[in-house]
Order: sequence, then C-alpha cells, then structure tokens
Amino acid sequence: MRCDMGAGSSAGQIWRRITKIVAPFAVVGGLLLAFSPHGWGEDQPSAAEALLRRTATAYQTLQAYQDETTVLIAVTAQGMQQKMETRHRVSVQRPNKLALVLESGMRGVTLVSDGDKMYTYMPALKKFTVQEAPKSIEAILNESVLGTGMAGGVGVTILRLFGDDPYGRIMERVQTVELIGEEILEGAQAHHVLSHEKAGDVEMWIDAQDYLIKRIRIDMSRAMQRHQETMPGLADMKMVFEETHRQVRTGSSIPQDAFVFQPPAGAEATDDLFGGIRPGGTQASPLTGKQAPDFTLERLKPGTSFHLDQCKGKVVVLDFWASWCPPCHEELPVLQKLYDLYKEKDLIFIAVNSQEERETVQKFVADRGYTFAVALDTEGTVSNLYRVEGLPTLLLIDKEGTVRTVHAGFAPGLEKSLRQELDNLLAGKSLAEN
Repeated sequence: MRCDMGAGSSAGQIWRRITKIVAPFAVVGGLLLAFSPHGWGEDQPSAAEALLRRTATAYQTLQAYQDETTVLIAVTAQGMQQKMETRHRVSVQRPNKLALVLESGMRGVTLVSDGDKMYTYMPALKKFTVQEAPKSIEAILNESVLGTGMAGGVGVTILRLFGDDPYGRIMERVQTVELIGEEILEGAQAHHVLSHEKAGDVEMWIDAQDYLIKRIRIDMSRAMQRHQETMPGLADMKMVFEETHRQVRTGSSIPQDAFVFQPPAGAEATDDLFGGIRPGGTQASPLTGKQAPDFTLERLKPGTSFHLDQCKGKVVVLDFWASWCPPCHEELPVLQKLYDLYKEKDLIFIAVNSQEERETVQKFVADRGYTFAVALDTEGTVSNLYRVEGLPTLLLIDKEGTVRTVHAGFAPGLEKSLRQELDNLLAGKSLAEN
C-alpha cells in the first residue's frame, strides 16, 4: 500500500516515523520472535505452561508440515491506517527440506532447500542464489536468510519451532501468562493463550486437536509509546502484527514437489543476492563502495562534536538509531559488546540518534549504561544524507573512508557478522575474506 503524504506536514512526519517502525518488523524476520513467550516465573498457571510444552513437543516431533501463511501488519494513527499483507506457502520435512515460498505481497523472499541444494530468491531483485543445503532444519534457520533476518519476517515465527529448541523459542520474555479459554477459530476449536510482556501482549490460538499454532497476534502499541515524547501526534497509535496458518497438512501428505525450486521467468542467478547489504537488509545501498559523505554533529556530551573527516585511518562503525525503535533495543547491546571488545583497536564507534531531544537520549543511554559515543542528528540531516529508510541502520566504513557494507535492521546473526567484518577491515582484507 502506498501512502502519499506531504513531506513537511505533520501527517507526513507521522507516516515516515510509522514506516521506520513497520519496516524492521516487515523485513527483519528473527525480530518477531523477540515477542514470543519465554521464561515466566514459577508462580504462573500450570495449565498454560503445560499447554505450551505440549505445543513445543508437537512441533519437535513433526516429521513433515505444510501450510498457507498470511501475515498482516496494521498501523493506525490519527485516523489513518496502513496495512501490509504477505502470503507464503510454508513446507518442512526433516531432516533438511524446507520451503518458504512468497505467493503475494510487496516484501519477502522465497527460500527452498531440497535436501541437496538451497535456493534463495528475492522477487524484488529478480535474483537467486544456489548453495549446498545445510544438514538440518536448525542449520537452515541459522545459516540462511531466515537466520540473518532478511527473509521478510513472514513464516519465521512458525519455522523457528522446527529447530532444536521449540520450547525455548515459544517461551521468551514473558512477565505473566494466562490461559484465556477455548474458542472457535475459523470453524475449529482452539486454546487461547495470552502472555504479557514489557514490549507488548502476545496472543496465541493453539489447535485443540494437534496443538499446532493457528494464529499469533502481537500488539506492539505499548512498545511504540516512546514516540509520544518526540511525536505527540502518535499518542493514539496502534500497531498489530497477526500471523495466521491455514490449510495445515502434516505427515506423508506433503507433496514432494513443494521442495522443488523453479526460477521464475526473468530471474538471474547471482553470487551476491543483496549487493552489499548484510543481515537485516532490504535493498542494495547506493553508498556501498563509495566514499562516506562527510558530516559534523554535536555529541551527546555538551560542548563536543563528532567530525567524520577526522576518522581517516580508522575503521568506523556508524549506527543510526532511536530510543522509540524496538529493533534498536536489540541492536544497541550488541553495539556495546563490540565496543568493549574493539575500543583499544583502530576503530571508532559512533551511534547517531535520529531526531530526539537531548534529554530523552541522555536518559535512555544512562539508564542502560551505554558507553560508546553518541551524536545527535536533531534535524535528520545526516540520516537523509545516508539515505536511512529504517532504524536501526549500521554502516561499516574502512580506513580509507569507503562504505563497505550496510546492515539494515536487527537480526540474531548480526554480532557474528559484524565481528568477522570488523576483523577483516582492521586487517586490511576485503569482507569476502576469512
């Protein structure tokens, strides 16, 4: 869906902010799991825990599975509504056959592992790659675009349950959990489970017969409340993610042609599907391979500034973020960990905050104990200079001042990728070298 709003209008600012929120959830697959239930205290209802354990066991023991997955992300603010819907066909057969086929929608990817080869196709680019298939479903989830967060965020919630630890995937970050009761969902009886988390509420409808998940609904409105400090017009904003699984088939009824990849007409094979974008990326960056645009920004510490042109001879980690951005809450601890590991080397970390007040940024950074340098892009000038479309966006700049790679969004594999890339850049190697 396209939303044409005036760039200078209040509504336009709101929808640009909404787009930055929605994009990571629509594009960064692994992130959605951050809202799945995990690890409640011993005082939680045993009925809910027993139900979720049974669900985990159901996925762990399934040898084959197929469904039609629909993901809907709906955002409402100031009477306006934006919806993004994507449909995939999901197929799994142990030990290492998996197919996530994009059937409709503006965002997403097709991935097919036939047990011998793994194919990754990006419809938006009309390109695909071929590589050896990983040996297990868990390895596919970790080593493919599903693990890097570049899969479009669709179907990943369910696919992760076919890994080695489905119970650990189901149970994450829950403060309280309750069994609401039994309901009829699309003509079938289902158990309704509600978990309360700091970031938002997660609802799951679990089939009463096979204990597989029929629907997941995540209310992310609570996580968006930080917007109200810098954009009061978003006080009434609602954001809901809903994933529904229909036409479920299990066992020997899964057709084997589901795991056959046929390149669409006009698709081209390539060795570099994303053109320099690393985990979490959505499109090739025009800055990759070019000199990083120079800029000067005031730092969070009053009276000090950051000048990019003074960083020649050092590798630069340039990160764009905001306190209201949920994926940034996942990424910034990784940035802090890497800063602690590399701060004595020829490397500079600079975290550029996007258009927030100094007091808001100071409190956020102090509360979390971050010690890397922070700069304030109060007017969004540098974000525009670097063509930042969503948050977080992280760039690696080599010692000669050339942009070498761009990470758009957050994914669980980000730390591993960054460490390898930083080691290579510090050693004067290309990012393709080990």
